[in-house]
Amino acid sequence: MKQHGFTLLELLIAMTLLALLMGVLYGSLNTAIQGWTRGGERLEMINTLRLTEDFLRTRLRQSRTVYRNDVASGQQQVYFSGEAEQLTWVTPMLAHLGLGGLYVLELDWPEYHYLRLRWFPYRPGDGLEDVVIDPDHIGDTVLLEQVDEFRIRYYGTRDNDQEPQWHDAWDSIQQRPQLVSLQITLAGQVWPTLTVALQD
Repeated sequence: MKQHGFTLLELLIAMTLLALLMGVLYGSLNTAIQGWTRGGERLEMINTLRLTEDFLRTRLRQSRTVYRNDVASGQQQVYFSGEAEQLTWVTPMLAHLGLGGLYVLELDWPEYHYLRLRWFPYRPGDGLEDVVIDPDHIGDTVLLEQVDEFRIRYYGTRDNDQEPQWHDAWDSIQQRPQLVSLQITLAGQVWPTLTVALQD
């Protein structure tokens, strides 16, 4: 009985087809892994943004109208100041984190494209002195990274305004704004504007 084996040509064709099949499978698997990784990174970014927004919403909503002594004029003015990329206000912090009481919070967007928060206890100075800042009690953290754009706007009546309106900066020495809005572009994506009403 005569037996037939595979010819060299048949083996080459089979090996070529197998290599093509393995290449297709590897490409599909690699694409799936990359998609999974991107999806995980995006989910982590969304969760971080949501936590950041919840924190800022709460701290802004619970902010207080307190005053600081203006050394230059010798008068008191409300401790709240805002620019397009920087905001300073006073709010209670969480006691269970060891940060009970009123704190001064400073939110800004440095040139390195991250959203930074600094804080220290609100301790008014005596007489005409400014707020006392203890360097041993200053906190500093990065809230968000990959921040491409960041803008703050303020709604309310400033000292010389007739009607409430939106402003790119807040420099009233008498009162805080009624609303604060924060617009963030994170990793190339514009997220919905966070608008917070400040308590009286």
